[in-house]
Amino acid sequence: MKITKELLCEYFDYNPVTGQLFWKKATYRRGTCGQEYGSLKNNGYRAGSFFGKKCYTHQIIWSMHHGPYPKGMVIDHIDRVRSNNLISNLRVTTNALNCANSNKHKPNKHGLRGVMMTHYKNTTTPWRARISHNGKGVYLGCFDTKEKAAIAFNNAALSLRGEFAILNEL
Repeated sequence: MKITKELLCEYFDYNPVTGQLFWKKATYRRGTCGQEYGSLKNNGYRAGSFFGKKCYTHQIIWSMHHGPYPKGMVIDHIDRVRSNNLISNLRVTTNALNCANSNKHKPNKHGLRGVMMTHYKNTTTPWRARISHNGKGVYLGCFDTKEKAAIAFNNAALSLRGEFAILNEL
């Protein structure tokens, strides 16, 4: 069975205040009318089964509002909170940009993303900056302060990732 926008709207009710999804109509062995769809998984997403297919709540909500998202694309939570399924918090993106907008990578021991000390002892520029783009590391240069290196990272992140950039706070 093909899952369409119309089919989703037939089976689900979306609460625009809370971002929750509720069963409107039960399926064979799944869902009870008025019950919230799915359950919260260990990865922080809410997911369940719909006509034998595992579906995430945010994917259903997006598809109910906009129809199917393009093949090879993913739904991103803008605020990086996986349980916040308000439609205003969801957007379609590539997997690479979705990863760029993740909380997975914490700032390093210096407290700044993309900033590290150089390996050279006798240098006037002890700080270097780098960023990942399309799966490859991009060298941004050496700097005399970690703040300047962080600014270089922020500029590169804005240039390469746009609205998906997570910036250093200076």
